[in-house]
Parts: sequence; C-alpha cells; structure tokens
Amino acid sequence: MTKKLKKSNSYSYGNNVIKKDIINKSIEKEKIFVEAKISKRVWATVIDAITFYPFAYVMILAINIFRTKGIAEGNVELLRNANYLMGSVVCLALVLFGFLPDKFGGQTIGKKIFKIQVVDKNGSNPGILKSFLRDFVFKFLFAMVTLPLSIIISIVASRRESKLVMSCIYDKTLKTRVVEK
Repeated sequence: MTKKLKKSNSYSYGNNVIKKDIINKSIEKEKIFVEAKISKRVWATVIDAITFYPFAYVMILAINIFRTKGIAEGNVELLRNANYLMGSVVCLALVLFGFLPDKFGGQTIGKKIFKIQVVDKNGSNPGILKSFLRDFVFKFLFAMVTLPLSIIISIVASRRESKLVMSCIYDKTLKTRVVEK
C-alpha cells in the first residue's frame, strides 16, 4: 500500500520511505530520445558557422594587419594588440561553442533554432568541455578530416541498420548524440 506522508516530499511503501526527488529523477532518466534528422543537423551547423565565421574573419584580418604593420614599423604595441585580438577570437569560440551549449542544455544557436540538442550517453547535458570539443574542435577545426569519415561511418552504419543515421565521428568519440528536443 502506498500513501503520501503529510508535509513531506516522500512516499511510504510499507516500511520503506522514498523521497519524491528520487522518483522524479528515475522517471527523467527513462526519457526516450528521437534522433535528429540529418537536414536539421546540417542546417544547425550552417547557422553556427554563420554566427561565428564573420566575426572570426574580421578579427583575423585585423590581427594580420596589426602584425604586418607592427613588424614593418617595429611597433611592439601593434603586435600586442594583435595578440589581444587573437585572445578575443579564442574567447568568442569558447563562449559560442563551450559556454552557450552547456548553458542551454546542449544547444548552440543553430540547434536552438531547429529544436535539437546534444546529449551524452546517459541522456543528460554533455558539459562545457565535451560541448567545446564537439562543436568547435571537431566540427570547425578538423572538419576536413572528420566530415568525410563521418559520412563513410554513417553509410556503413545505415546499411547495417537499414535506415539512414547520421552518426558523426566526434559523436562516437565523445559518446554524444543529437536528438529532437
């Protein structure tokens, strides 16, 4: 027999008392996730690139101008400014691809628009480090290597499972997946 205890967030099962939080957490872990469609993933990545690359491109142009002018004129201050701008590019990348996905439950700006998110193998938020590694290091810095490998892996996996599944190499490496929100 189950009865709710007065003024308490717990339930009584015979002699056992179970807190309501424990019951809710076990129910949350049993959520069923639907894998995100490939088209949503691709468009979310395009939007992420559109939000990052213009800013980074302008900053990198400014860095090159400061460095070139600083070296030509022997101006240490211009070289220092170039280093500050490089630090700004790194900070921008950390915010867009590390902090924001962690803060918004595994979602970058593109994923938020398309209502998809990244979860780890347990179905929870992957955290700042995994988000940064996945979204910036693997997707943008090593895209020339990871994209072709991801396509090959997806095709091979699809033939085995007889359905098209986009499972990228960085998702396999970091034990994450992209699901519908």
